[in-house]
Amino acid sequence: MRISIISVNRFREPNPVVPIGAATVAGTLRAHGHEVCLLDLCHEDAPEQAILSHLAASEPELVGISLRNLENNRFIDHQSFLEEAERFVKAVKSATSSPILLGGSGYSLFPGEVLERLDVPYGFAGEAEDSVAALVDCIQKGVPPDGVPGACYFFEGRAVVAGVAKVRRFAGLAPPAFDLLDCPRYLAEGAGMPIESKRGCDLACSYCAESADPEGARLKPSEVTIAEIERIVAETGTNQVFFIDGVFQHPPDHAMALCREMISRKLNVVWHTDVNPVGLSRELLEAMKEAGCGGVALGVEAASEEMLRSYRKGFTQQDIVRAVEDLRALGMPFMMFLLFGGPGETEDTVWHALDFLSGVARDAPLIMNVGLRVYKGTPLEATARQEGRIAPGHNMLTPTYYLSESLDEGLVDRLDEYCRDRPGWFTYPALQRRMQQAAGG
Repeated sequence: MRISIISVNRFREPNPVVPIGAATVAGTLRAHGHEVCLLDLCHEDAPEQAILSHLAASEPELVGISLRNLENNRFIDHQSFLEEAERFVKAVKSATSSPILLGGSGYSLFPGEVLERLDVPYGFAGEAEDSVAALVDCIQKGVPPDGVPGACYFFEGRAVVAGVAKVRRFAGLAPPAFDLLDCPRYLAEGAGMPIESKRGCDLACSYCAESADPEGARLKPSEVTIAEIERIVAETGTNQVFFIDGVFQHPPDHAMALCREMISRKLNVVWHTDVNPVGLSRELLEAMKEAGCGGVALGVEAASEEMLRSYRKGFTQQDIVRAVEDLRALGMPFMMFLLFGGPGETEDTVWHALDFLSGVARDAPLIMNVGLRVYKGTPLEATARQEGRIAPGHNMLTPTYYLSESLDEGLVDRLDEYCRDRPGWFTYPALQRRMQQAAGG
């Protein structure tokens, strides 16, 4: 079957992101004997025209559309990408009568809702490697994909979602088709080649969509991850990679085993990743540095004891102090992130957190966001519903943001003022303005 996959993500802040999801689907379907091509809209100045030209040249029998992001997840300067996706779907429909299949991490958050919103016959929710080919076979044969994990389709005018597909055995999977992407351009613009050491997460942060999944982390064997890194280096010629795990360091035994394997294999790679203080020992950081880690994003998200408990972060202010001291002792660059506005947030907790971090890591880059996107199945959703912030029947695709009643949107201006004498500290709106100025926009 001739299949065209279109990656529609054009969000580039702070750097463009290599579309590993679209590449994974392409690699999986190619391994099953399909003829696959991939159009990446990230660098296209005229995306609709690029779609029309691509489909005219490829004449696909099936078009896959990968939705990485549905929105920018910001309360103050919210931007939805669904309207843009609707335009792209319209362009596809104008160019071909072949069926359309939606997928991607953004789509998988609201599979039924997005299928109905974009009026597309098929979707795939979750991780593709084990069952997306079975869905494509059903489409090719014209039969309902009953029982196919992750399959989404219409039945009697309503969207049916057959769960969210998950991969639990990682050995022997088809590699992502990075050869179908312009990886050198991504690398030139500051991206790292994406790699995973696990899927899912064992932590229970109150606002995170992954916290709604009770299964937790599914760990890749270290030798599988190492082989994937070696293949990326061989195929792309770069040694710059980025671990896209939600948090790299947890569980710590798994992270330590991977670092030791990387050290023993003497991999010549430089990598970055996201961590938080849970299980982040000095010993693990030392192993990460020896294994090639060139810096981390330290996701604290809160820095007052009250909000650390509210967000269910699993660590304390003292753990933040310890993590920062260890990072500095090892000379490992790091930046931090804060989320203001969750349940229990007050002006006092905001300024207490900032004064605390000013004393701990005033010279470290810090990015702040105000307001939390509420996702289905999370503890934050339960709180929002108890407080009457979500109307009965609201499908959650239309964004609901949580901002504590003790705060107002003017907090962003007050934060910007606080950051004036802290050169590396920004709210997201201020950072966006800085980036636009640097780009001449």
